[in-house]
Amino acid sequence: MKNNPLVVVVAVGVGWVATLCLARAQNGVVSPTSAAALPAPMSTSDDILLKLLAVEKDLQTKIQDDIKNGRRPTEKELAPEVQALDALLAAHKGVKNDALAQVAMAKGILSFDCGKEDLGNQLLNRLIKDYPGTFTAQDAAAFIKSEKGAANYVAEFNAIRRQLVGQPVPDFQIKDLAGLPHSAANYRGEVVLVDFWSTVCAPCLTEMPNVQKVYAKYQGRGFEILGVDEDSDKSDKAKLAVFLKTHNMSWPECYGGDNLISQKFHIMPLPANYLVGRDGKIIGMDLFGDDLDEAVAKALAVK
Repeated sequence: MKNNPLVVVVAVGVGWVATLCLARAQNGVVSPTSAAALPAPMSTSDDILLKLLAVEKDLQTKIQDDIKNGRRPTEKELAPEVQALDALLAAHKGVKNDALAQVAMAKGILSFDCGKEDLGNQLLNRLIKDYPGTFTAQDAAAFIKSEKGAANYVAEFNAIRRQLVGQPVPDFQIKDLAGLPHSAANYRGEVVLVDFWSTVCAPCLTEMPNVQKVYAKYQGRGFEILGVDEDSDKSDKAKLAVFLKTHNMSWPECYGGDNLISQKFHIMPLPANYLVGRDGKIIGMDLFGDDLDEAVAKALAVK
Protein backbone atom coordinates (compact mmCIF):
# COMPACT_ATOMS: atom_id res chain seq x y z
CA MET A 1 0.00 0.00 0.00
CA LYS A 2 1.14 3.54 -0.71
CA ASN A 3 0.49 6.97 0.82
CA ASN A 4 0.23 6.26 4.53
CA PRO A 5 -1.28 2.76 4.34
CA LEU A 6 -1.76 2.51 8.08
CA VAL A 7 -4.42 5.23 7.94
CA VAL A 8 -6.21 3.37 5.13
CA VAL A 9 -6.26 0.00 6.84
CA VAL A 10 -7.34 1.44 10.17
CA ALA A 11 -10.21 3.18 8.38
CA VAL A 12 -11.64 -0.07 7.09
CA GLY A 13 -12.27 -1.79 10.42
CA VAL A 14 -15.89 -1.61 11.51
CA GLY A 15 -15.13 0.11 14.81
CA TRP A 16 -12.35 2.42 13.60
CA VAL A 17 -14.27 5.47 12.35
CA ALA A 18 -12.99 7.92 14.93
CA THR A 19 -9.41 6.71 14.37
CA LEU A 20 -9.60 7.66 10.70
CA CYS A 21 -11.04 11.09 11.49
CA LEU A 22 -8.35 11.74 14.11
CA ALA A 23 -5.58 10.66 11.74
CA ARG A 24 -6.96 12.85 8.93
CA ALA A 25 -7.29 15.84 11.27
CA GLN A 26 -3.74 15.39 12.54
CA ASN A 27 -2.48 15.30 8.95
CA GLY A 28 -4.36 18.48 7.99
CA VAL A 29 -6.94 16.74 5.78
CA VAL A 30 -10.18 18.70 5.79
CA SER A 31 -12.54 17.20 4.00
CA PRO A 32 -37.57 15.12 20.37
CA THR A 33 -37.59 12.57 22.73
CA SER A 34 -38.69 9.30 21.14
CA ALA A 35 -41.44 7.09 22.43
CA ALA A 36 -40.18 4.08 24.34
CA ALA A 37 -39.89 0.96 22.22
CA LEU A 38 -39.56 -2.67 23.20
CA PRO A 39 -36.09 -3.98 22.35
CA ALA A 40 -35.95 -6.15 19.26
CA PRO A 41 -34.78 -9.73 19.76
CA MET A 42 -31.08 -10.25 19.08
CA SER A 43 -30.50 -11.61 15.58
CA THR A 44 -27.62 -13.88 14.62
CA SER A 45 -26.13 -11.05 12.54
CA ASP A 46 -26.30 -8.60 15.42
CA ASP A 47 -24.72 -11.15 17.79
CA ILE A 48 -21.82 -11.64 15.35
CA LEU A 49 -21.29 -7.90 14.97
CA LEU A 50 -21.31 -7.32 18.73
CA LYS A 51 -18.63 -9.97 19.18
CA LEU A 52 -16.63 -8.39 16.35
CA LEU A 53 -16.89 -4.99 18.06
CA ALA A 54 -15.52 -6.51 21.27
CA VAL A 55 -12.44 -7.71 19.37
CA GLU A 56 -12.01 -4.34 17.67
CA LYS A 57 -12.01 -2.43 20.96
CA ASP A 58 -8.66 -4.07 21.69
CA LEU A 59 -7.46 -3.47 18.12
CA GLN A 60 -8.39 0.20 18.26
CA THR A 61 -6.14 0.86 21.25
CA LYS A 62 -3.21 -1.04 19.76
CA ILE A 63 -3.40 0.53 16.31
CA GLN A 64 -3.98 4.08 17.56
CA ASP A 65 -0.80 3.78 19.60
CA ASP A 66 1.09 2.53 16.56
CA ILE A 67 -0.16 5.44 14.41
CA LYS A 68 1.12 7.89 17.02
CA ASN A 69 4.49 6.13 17.05
CA GLY A 70 4.68 5.83 13.25
CA ARG A 71 5.01 2.05 13.22
CA ARG A 72 3.10 -1.06 12.24
CA PRO A 73 1.87 -3.62 14.78
CA THR A 74 3.57 -7.03 14.61
CA GLU A 75 1.91 -10.39 13.96
CA LYS A 76 2.69 -11.41 17.53
CA GLU A 77 1.02 -8.29 18.91
CA LEU A 78 -2.17 -8.94 16.93
CA ALA A 79 -2.22 -12.73 17.43
CA PRO A 80 -4.95 -12.68 20.14
CA GLU A 81 -7.30 -10.71 17.88
CA VAL A 82 -6.60 -12.97 14.89
CA GLN A 83 -7.40 -16.02 17.04
CA ALA A 84 -10.64 -14.40 18.23
CA LEU A 85 -11.70 -13.69 14.63
CA ASP A 86 -10.85 -17.25 13.60
CA ALA A 87 -12.95 -18.59 16.47
CA LEU A 88 -15.90 -16.42 15.44
CA LEU A 89 -15.67 -17.60 11.82
CA ALA A 90 -15.42 -21.23 12.94
CA ALA A 91 -18.45 -20.91 15.24
CA HIS A 92 -20.58 -19.83 12.27
CA LYS A 93 -19.09 -22.02 9.57
CA GLY A 94 -21.33 -22.09 6.52
CA VAL A 95 -23.11 -18.82 7.38
CA LYS A 96 -23.06 -16.42 4.40
CA ASN A 97 -24.36 -13.10 5.72
CA ASP A 98 -22.88 -9.60 5.69
CA ALA A 99 -22.06 -9.70 9.40
CA LEU A 100 -19.79 -12.72 9.05
CA ALA A 101 -18.29 -11.16 5.91
CA GLN A 102 -17.26 -8.21 8.11
CA VAL A 103 -15.42 -10.63 10.39
CA ALA A 104 -13.55 -12.01 7.39
CA MET A 105 -12.83 -8.45 6.27
CA ALA A 106 -11.36 -7.56 9.65
CA LYS A 107 -9.06 -10.59 9.46
CA GLY A 108 -7.89 -9.61 5.97
CA ILE A 109 -7.18 -6.05 7.05
CA LEU A 110 -5.06 -7.26 9.96
CA SER A 111 -2.70 -8.79 7.41
CA PHE A 112 -2.22 -5.35 5.87
CA ASP A 113 -1.68 -3.90 9.34
CA CYS A 114 1.23 -6.33 9.81
CA GLY A 115 2.70 -5.58 6.37
CA LYS A 116 1.52 -8.93 4.91
CA GLU A 117 -0.08 -7.37 1.81
CA ASP A 118 -0.02 -10.52 -0.33
CA LEU A 119 -1.82 -12.48 2.37
CA GLY A 120 -4.25 -9.59 2.88
CA ASN A 121 -5.14 -9.53 -0.81
CA GLN A 122 -5.55 -13.32 -0.78
CA LEU A 123 -7.95 -13.17 2.17
CA LEU A 124 -9.98 -10.31 0.70
CA ASN A 125 -10.29 -12.04 -2.67
CA ARG A 126 -11.48 -15.18 -0.87
CA LEU A 127 -14.05 -13.03 0.96
CA ILE A 128 -15.36 -11.66 -2.34
CA LYS A 129 -15.80 -15.24 -3.59
CA ASP A 130 -17.31 -16.60 -0.36
CA TYR A 131 -19.76 -13.74 0.35
CA PRO A 132 -21.06 -12.62 -3.06
CA GLY A 133 -23.64 -9.84 -3.10
CA THR A 134 -22.80 -8.45 0.34
CA PHE A 135 -21.82 -4.85 1.05
CA THR A 136 -18.63 -6.14 2.61
CA ALA A 137 -17.63 -8.00 -0.56
CA GLN A 138 -17.99 -4.74 -2.47
CA ASP A 139 -16.00 -2.97 0.23
CA ALA A 140 -13.23 -5.56 -0.05
CA ALA A 141 -13.10 -5.06 -3.82
CA ALA A 142 -12.87 -1.29 -3.30
CA PHE A 143 -10.02 -1.74 -0.84
CA ILE A 144 -8.07 -3.94 -3.26
CA LYS A 145 -8.38 -1.17 -5.87
CA SER A 146 -7.12 1.46 -3.43
CA GLU A 147 -3.39 1.03 -4.08
CA LYS A 148 -3.22 4.75 -5.03
CA GLY A 149 -4.09 5.87 -1.54
CA ALA A 150 -6.78 6.62 1.01
CA ALA A 151 -8.62 9.28 -1.03
CA ASN A 152 -9.36 6.72 -3.75
CA TYR A 153 -10.59 4.23 -1.18
CA VAL A 154 -12.93 6.77 0.42
CA ALA A 155 -14.44 7.52 -3.01
CA GLU A 156 -14.95 3.81 -3.66
CA PHE A 157 -16.47 3.29 -0.21
CA ASN A 158 -18.90 6.19 -0.59
CA ALA A 159 -20.06 4.81 -3.94
CA ILE A 160 -21.06 1.65 -2.08
CA ARG A 161 -22.82 3.67 0.62
CA ARG A 162 -24.91 5.45 -2.02
CA GLN A 163 -26.67 2.16 -2.72
CA LEU A 164 -28.56 2.68 0.55
CA VAL A 165 -30.32 5.74 -0.89
CA GLY A 166 -33.86 4.77 -1.88
CA GLN A 167 -33.86 1.78 0.48
CA PRO A 168 -35.68 1.42 3.83
CA VAL A 169 -33.60 2.81 6.68
CA PRO A 170 -31.66 0.03 8.47
CA ASP A 171 -33.41 -1.03 11.64
CA PHE A 172 -31.66 0.15 14.79
CA GLN A 173 -32.26 0.17 18.53
CA ILE A 174 -30.16 2.66 20.49
CA LYS A 175 -30.22 4.75 23.66
CA ASP A 176 -29.15 8.37 23.80
CA LEU A 177 -26.92 9.91 26.47
CA ALA A 178 -29.99 10.47 28.68
CA GLY A 179 -30.85 6.78 28.47
CA LEU A 180 -33.90 7.30 26.24
CA PRO A 181 -34.48 4.69 23.50
CA HIS A 182 -34.53 5.48 19.80
CA SER A 183 -35.36 3.21 16.88
CA ALA A 184 -36.09 3.50 13.18
CA ALA A 185 -39.76 2.82 13.91
CA ASN A 186 -39.95 5.77 16.34
CA TYR A 187 -39.23 8.21 13.52
CA ARG A 188 -41.79 6.97 10.99
CA GLY A 189 -43.89 9.91 9.79
CA GLU A 190 -41.04 12.37 10.43
CA VAL A 191 -38.06 13.50 8.40
CA VAL A 192 -34.91 12.62 10.34
CA LEU A 193 -31.23 13.36 9.79
CA VAL A 194 -28.99 10.62 11.22
CA ASP A 195 -25.80 12.61 11.71
CA PHE A 196 -22.44 10.88 12.34
CA TRP A 197 -19.68 13.10 13.73
CA SER A 198 -16.83 13.37 16.22
CA THR A 199 -15.41 16.06 18.51
CA VAL A 200 -11.95 15.47 16.95
CA CYS A 201 -13.18 15.78 13.36
CA ALA A 202 -12.47 19.31 12.10
CA PRO A 203 -14.83 19.09 9.08
CA CYS A 204 -17.62 17.92 11.42
CA LEU A 205 -17.22 20.99 13.62
CA THR A 206 -17.01 23.26 10.58
CA GLU A 207 -20.36 21.91 9.35
CA MET A 208 -22.05 22.01 12.77
CA PRO A 209 -23.33 25.64 12.58
CA ASN A 210 -25.14 24.73 9.36
CA VAL A 211 -26.74 21.70 11.02
CA GLN A 212 -27.85 23.93 13.91
CA LYS A 213 -29.35 26.45 11.48
CA VAL A 214 -31.35 23.78 9.64
CA TYR A 215 -32.53 22.27 12.92
CA ALA A 216 -33.72 25.65 14.24
CA LYS A 217 -35.49 26.36 10.96
CA TYR A 218 -37.40 23.09 10.60
CA GLN A 219 -37.78 21.65 14.11
CA GLY A 220 -41.46 21.49 15.04
CA ARG A 221 -42.43 21.02 11.39
CA GLY A 222 -41.75 17.29 11.35
CA PHE A 223 -37.94 17.37 11.24
CA GLU A 224 -35.64 15.76 13.81
CA ILE A 225 -31.94 14.97 14.16
CA LEU A 226 -30.39 11.90 15.78
CA GLY A 227 -26.71 12.59 16.42
CA VAL A 228 -24.22 9.73 16.57
CA ASP A 229 -20.93 10.63 18.23
CA GLU A 230 -18.04 8.48 16.97
CA ASP A 231 -15.43 9.51 19.55
CA SER A 232 -13.37 6.54 20.72
CA ASP A 233 -13.21 7.67 24.38
CA LYS A 234 -16.67 7.19 25.88
CA SER A 235 -15.60 7.20 29.52
CA ASP A 236 -16.50 10.81 30.24
CA LYS A 237 -20.14 11.44 29.37
CA ALA A 238 -20.14 14.60 31.47
CA LYS A 239 -17.41 16.07 29.27
CA LEU A 240 -19.40 15.32 26.12
CA ALA A 241 -22.55 16.79 27.72
CA VAL A 242 -20.66 20.05 28.29
CA PHE A 243 -19.46 20.00 24.68
CA LEU A 244 -23.02 19.53 23.40
CA LYS A 245 -24.34 22.36 25.57
CA THR A 246 -21.51 24.71 24.60
CA HIS A 247 -22.15 24.08 20.91
CA ASN A 248 -25.95 24.32 21.28
CA MET A 249 -26.53 20.77 20.06
CA SER A 250 -29.96 20.22 21.60
CA TRP A 251 -31.09 17.18 19.62
CA PRO A 252 -30.70 13.60 20.95
CA GLU A 253 -27.14 12.27 20.85
CA CYS A 254 -25.86 8.72 21.22
CA TYR A 255 -22.52 6.95 20.98
CA GLY A 256 -21.91 5.00 17.79
CA GLY A 257 -18.81 2.93 18.35
CA ASP A 258 -20.14 0.50 20.95
CA ASN A 259 -23.39 -0.46 19.22
CA LEU A 260 -24.51 -1.43 15.73
CA ILE A 261 -25.90 1.79 14.25
CA SER A 262 -22.62 2.81 12.57
CA GLN A 263 -22.17 -0.67 11.13
CA LYS A 264 -25.71 -0.80 9.75
CA PHE A 265 -25.22 2.55 8.00
CA HIS A 266 -21.75 1.52 6.69
CA ILE A 267 -20.02 4.59 8.15
CA MET A 268 -16.30 5.13 7.56
CA PRO A 269 -15.17 8.71 6.77
CA LEU A 270 -16.56 11.61 8.80
CA PRO A 271 -18.61 13.73 8.69
CA ALA A 272 -21.38 11.56 7.29
CA ASN A 273 -25.17 11.68 7.39
CA TYR A 274 -28.32 10.12 5.98
CA LEU A 275 -31.64 11.89 5.50
CA VAL A 276 -34.66 9.65 6.02
CA GLY A 277 -38.11 10.53 4.65
CA ARG A 278 -41.50 10.22 6.35
CA ASP A 279 -41.97 6.77 4.78
CA GLY A 280 -38.83 5.41 6.44
CA LYS A 281 -36.74 5.33 3.25
CA ILE A 282 -33.34 6.99 2.87
CA ILE A 283 -33.64 9.95 0.49
CA GLY A 284 -30.11 11.38 0.65
CA MET A 285 -26.65 11.03 2.15
CA ASP A 286 -23.76 13.34 3.03
CA LEU A 287 -25.86 16.48 2.66
CA PHE A 288 -23.93 19.56 3.75
CA GLY A 289 -24.32 23.33 3.45
CA ASP A 290 -27.25 24.55 1.35
CA ASP A 291 -27.82 21.01 0.07
CA LEU A 292 -29.03 19.95 3.53
CA ASP A 293 -31.50 22.84 3.83
CA GLU A 294 -32.91 22.19 0.36
CA ALA A 295 -33.24 18.45 0.92
CA VAL A 296 -35.04 18.86 4.27
CA ALA A 297 -37.45 21.42 2.81
CA LYS A 298 -38.25 19.13 -0.11
CA ALA A 299 -38.75 16.12 2.16
CA LEU A 300 -41.07 18.02 4.50
CA ALA A 301 -43.21 19.08 1.54
CA VAL A 302 -44.04 15.41 0.90
CA LYS A 303 -47.13 14.46 2.94
